[in-house]
Amino acid sequence: MLAAYFRIKYPHLVQGAIAASAPIHQFTGMVPCDVFDRIVTSGFRVANTNCASNIRKSWTVIRNFAKNTNNTDWLKTEWKLCDPVKNQTDVDQLVDFLRSIYETLAMVNYPYDCDFLVPLPGNPVRYVCQFLEDGNLTDKNLLKALGQVINTYTNYTGKTHCVNYKAGSDYGNLDASGWDFQACTEMVMPMCSDGVNDMFEPNPWNYTTFAEDCKKKYGISPKPEMARIEYGGDNLKAASNIVFSNGLLDPWTGGGILSNINEDLKAIIIIDSAHHLDLMASNPKDPRSVVVARDIHKANIRKWILDFAQTTTPHMNTLY
Repeated sequence: MLAAYFRIKYPHLVQGAIAASAPIHQFTGMVPCDVFDRIVTSGFRVANTNCASNIRKSWTVIRNFAKNTNNTDWLKTEWKLCDPVKNQTDVDQLVDFLRSIYETLAMVNYPYDCDFLVPLPGNPVRYVCQFLEDGNLTDKNLLKALGQVINTYTNYTGKTHCVNYKAGSDYGNLDASGWDFQACTEMVMPMCSDGVNDMFEPNPWNYTTFAEDCKKKYGISPKPEMARIEYGGDNLKAASNIVFSNGLLDPWTGGGILSNINEDLKAIIIIDSAHHLDLMASNPKDPRSVVVARDIHKANIRKWILDFAQTTTPHMNTLY
């Protein structure tokens, strides 16, 4: 997003930009608020239909199970939690942590072992879905299966002593607190789920509640139209020399540019790619679609450099 905005705002300083996995349309009124979680769900459903179904029904199981204080020790031991689940606040934090696990797994669904956010196996969505492929899982059996999912996410290396579910989306290498502040100020991205077209609890978007929460946390009020005003929103026809690449496994693709706007604003759809895999280091397990996308990136970068050289100092052509 920054790369695209840098080129849009300062074309006299920036010759071109590769905007990989840039959801510049993920703002108020531009895409449906449920698009992110629907793509997350589709990734799990493709891995195994029962996997997504089990996750959908697990929310009720977790909340009902946690209501009984006699289950606190069992859940703490089975899921290796650092803190027991004592009250409704703890339950909500645990549920939010699970939600962030599924969303992160979908985002970093790379074909090889990676520790980009947390250490994970290759194809992590498929890996965790092996624990949830039984369509008859209920009650404690379902919770035990979820424990294996949590263990994969939090302890793939075997070095984690307990699960700090209260860390929420700040878990591992992803310090999301900075992003949360941005989302409360200039980057207001409406998110919602309905529990029907996705595998999450129903959670409608409520701007008033969102704004009140931001005020409590940071003492500021969101500016929901800021990104559209500052960077053009849907009206990008005057921009140029930007390549928007999006992988169909990446939940952020729902807010991305998926078709060419003009000959200088191009879109690349990468079938087998999760979040900005095309900008990761090359790997023998890279899908062919990712390798092709990188070749296109390099071709565009070469063109931009040559165009700059020709329009500024023609004698610089000898450098290329």
